[in-house]
Amino acid sequence: MAESAVNIVIEKLVLLLVQEARLLKGIHEKVSGIKCELEMIQSFLKDADVKAEKEDMSNVVKIWVKQVREEAYHIEDVIDEYILHFVNQPYRQTRYFYFLQKVFQFTVNLTARHVIASKIQDITKNLKERREMAISYRFNTIEQGGPSNDARSVTWHDPRVASLFIEEAEVVGIESHRDKLISYLVEAQSNRIVISTVGIGGVGKTTLVKKVYENEVVVAHFDCRAWITVSQSYQSEELLRNMIKQFYKSRKELVPVEIDTMKETPLMEQLRLCLHEHRYLVVFDDIWEKQFWDFIELALPNNEKGSRILITSRNEDVAPSNYLYRLPILPLEKAWELFCKKVFRNEGGNCPPELVELSHAIVERCEGLPLAIVAISSLLSTKDKVFYEFHKLHESLSSELKKEMQGITLEEVAHGYLNQLIHRSLVQVEEVDSKGMCRSCRVHDMLHEVILSRSEELSFSLVSMQNASSDRIGRRVSIQNNDTEFAIDFQQPVKIHNGIGCLQFLQKLCKIEANSAALIEELGSLVQLRKLQISKLKRENGMALCTALEKMSLLRSLRINAVSEEEVLELQSMSSPLPLLQSLYLSGRLEKLPKWISKLKSIVRIGLHWSGLMDDPLKVLQALPNLMELGFYNVYGGEQLHIEGGGFQKLKILLLENFERLNRLTIDEGALSLLENLAIGSSPQLKEVPSGIPHLKNLKNIEFYDMPTEFVLSLQPDEGHNFGKVKHVASVRFWYRIQGEHYKIYKLGESELLERLRRLQMPTSQGFQVTDQTGYCSVLNQVFSVAVVLQPSLLQVLLLCLVLFGLPVLKQPPEELELPLLSSQSGNESSFDSGRAM
Repeated sequence: MAESAVNIVIEKLVLLLVQEARLLKGIHEKVSGIKCELEMIQSFLKDADVKAEKEDMSNVVKIWVKQVREEAYHIEDVIDEYILHFVNQPYRQTRYFYFLQKVFQFTVNLTARHVIASKIQDITKNLKERREMAISYRFNTIEQGGPSNDARSVTWHDPRVASLFIEEAEVVGIESHRDKLISYLVEAQSNRIVISTVGIGGVGKTTLVKKVYENEVVVAHFDCRAWITVSQSYQSEELLRNMIKQFYKSRKELVPVEIDTMKETPLMEQLRLCLHEHRYLVVFDDIWEKQFWDFIELALPNNEKGSRILITSRNEDVAPSNYLYRLPILPLEKAWELFCKKVFRNEGGNCPPELVELSHAIVERCEGLPLAIVAISSLLSTKDKVFYEFHKLHESLSSELKKEMQGITLEEVAHGYLNQLIHRSLVQVEEVDSKGMCRSCRVHDMLHEVILSRSEELSFSLVSMQNASSDRIGRRVSIQNNDTEFAIDFQQPVKIHNGIGCLQFLQKLCKIEANSAALIEELGSLVQLRKLQISKLKRENGMALCTALEKMSLLRSLRINAVSEEEVLELQSMSSPLPLLQSLYLSGRLEKLPKWISKLKSIVRIGLHWSGLMDDPLKVLQALPNLMELGFYNVYGGEQLHIEGGGFQKLKILLLENFERLNRLTIDEGALSLLENLAIGSSPQLKEVPSGIPHLKNLKNIEFYDMPTEFVLSLQPDEGHNFGKVKHVASVRFWYRIQGEHYKIYKLGESELLERLRRLQMPTSQGFQVTDQTGYCSVLNQVFSVAVVLQPSLLQVLLLCLVLFGLPVLKQPPEELELPLLSSQSGNESSFDSGRAM
């Protein structure tokens, strides 16, 4: 950890020296000197970090490391201060303004120049003192706690070992090569033949030769066999001893005990004696130098028995061969076959259509090397088969193969580290979202104490809103606020001024107000955005927003709220979909569903509010390959919704709310195969429970909101004819609005629910019956509408109820009858962000 702080500073210094060749006079040399001092100090910090891990560091060294770390932080601050004053000067527009600006800037910079020069001089002095202290105290040698960082014992595993145990069915593209090598081995020539198989690393030489070595024809043809892995480092005596043992065992003979104590020459003689009268086959895998052949050839007799020596190497000059077989890289079609067989094992080796293009790009990066394909395939086989995961890996290949961080954010790197901690059981997952990402986690109390201790040591300061003061230097600050009394209403959008386009590295921009066309145009400059939330959008600005969005190729989350419920979101003009978009929320009227939505291969969540569509949106959305959450609120004005068989194959959460005219929801068998949570609400015309619910075997929870009494009664265990449709579901609940967003919740079959339903069934008069709370309110709304126009007395209103609807005059309403608000929900911002409708 101590070394990492210095590494960061050195990187910033190098960047500054490279990009700012015109550093202030005298400062360039001093900055270079600081960089050299830090690089020399690094050697001491490496040992300090190793000893800190082993808790074997003295107090003197701890103090020294702390001082170096703080000095590194101080250097970083000075670099930032220099950049602020001298690097990012504003652009000049006219000569007159340039002159004034020049005079003003010169005056300001005089003080800054003196201060920065003084700080750099102090830093140079301090670093020199730290280095001299390290040398005088011999920090890298006085501790006897173990070797340095470079000498740590690490067990190395040969990556070729896996090639020795690959099943025949998993091998691709070696059939013709295998048959050719077998023919070389079993041909009729009696003299000893050397066959070399050469090719670049990872091309599959070991795998091919291993399959030849184990072939039934080959096994039957030879009296004895041995497989020897050579590599760059080998011990000649151990290699000879291993070879002798394998030959004896293949002939099912006892191995001479004395070979364990023999030296090199006796071992060679024993090997020649062992093979003298036998047809043998020996494989030398991964030879690197010709000296090995010069040595081993002496131990292998040419006994005219038809013996064979098979060699694999990257260098065709390591041995004089009778046959030289150059193994080519896999052709693209074979590489694709191997990739699909490994990655999509559970899918029968078939790549999903939405991943074909990206998978081909990954395979092409492997350049026909089976070892690279297998390594990457093994990694992908453990991940979800979604566009986002494949794209992340594809981008990371540039990082791993070219050592450049292209397209990878620090946040994504942090997610990778968090996953490692979770897999090592150091962090426990508390909550996981529908994408499988950890949303909350916890650590053991003992580990928490260790973290706090290390945080204090590394100046990781914790500051709360109640007590913001701290005596410690906080390089990293964590602000925690558990006091809800001072909570801010984050639902309200924020007005921002023009000029935000200069923040070209901005990644998240949330809850801003679309208050001008110029602002929306500027958004196009924010090409690094991952998350965008924009509110109060007007129809005339829709096309400009689409133009800006097309430039945000890295966008993961998008939320757009119209200025009102009736305002149209003009989003049809976007020609190309956002390739990495995972979450999409649109609140406002849509004349029709934008075509680009159906092309979102990475989309995981969709929430639509107040869309007012007349065409069934499910027909388009059910083909999205990775959609896991779908929420509708007042989206569709039609009477029927239909989910076809095979639709929504990955959907886990479906919310359908506030469908005034919907009277039928059809779910075909084979649809929604992974659905776990279903919510249906405020659909007064929906009298029949969807017939396809019994086919949803993974369904765990159903929530019904303000549904008609007839609908709810049909689901009850004792008297409901639709109970069989939901009896396999673990949790079925019914929500009734009490006031505003407050609800009373009942479980299926609960006695209190049944009592409520009976009370909501109003008595009949003159052949008219109000069967539920919603219908009753609808009647009262109509009565009050007439009353407002006529302005009658209260008695006349009651008589109007009797004449028009045949309703009984209720002197006192039932005690537990909870009427909903007669006014409709207002179209403010919070109504757009309904929690149930996503």
